[in-house]
Amino acid sequence: MHCKELLLLLTIGQVMTEVSTGSSTCDPHYPLQYGTSCYFIGLLPKTWSEAREICQNMDGDLVAIETYGEDSFLYQQIKSLPVLTNVYYWTGGYQNLAIYKDQWKWMSTDQSIPFNSQYSRWKSGQPSSLFEHCLNLLCNENCEWNDARCSLKFPFVCEQMINKAKNK
Repeated sequence: MHCKELLLLLTIGQVMTEVSTGSSTCDPHYPLQYGTSCYFIGLLPKTWSEAREICQNMDGDLVAIETYGEDSFLYQQIKSLPVLTNVYYWTGGYQNLAIYKDQWKWMSTDQSIPFNSQYSRWKSGQPSSLFEHCLNLLCNENCEWNDARCSLKFPFVCEQMINKAKNK
């Protein structure tokens, strides 16, 4: 990552602090807190791999959305951004046909992403393509899950567990 991009990401993080419900238990790079996780919303569009690398370089990963409360919290944070730059935001959901066959996983937790039985928020008709293996939030009236080509560039959401932030 170039210094200019890192500076922009940190500046965006400072702007996000103004809309934070955060706490001192979160790493300064992660100004938003919900439950046992801290979040950073990167507004500079990146491919899924680039976004994940940025999150990992900040001792986190792309977000794994595992409850309705977490999903609603992130939707409210995205909707409260000073400038809504895009309606798509990368998450840590991924489908690797070679490894997972027809299954989606959250990369940071290795948990399966359910379609009906547990919590999920797939947009109607999604996932829809054999060529779209990365999960994003499609946020307009609400945030729903959508599959997309991993090479597209979108803003992204990073997540860091609070215990990881405390151990730094």
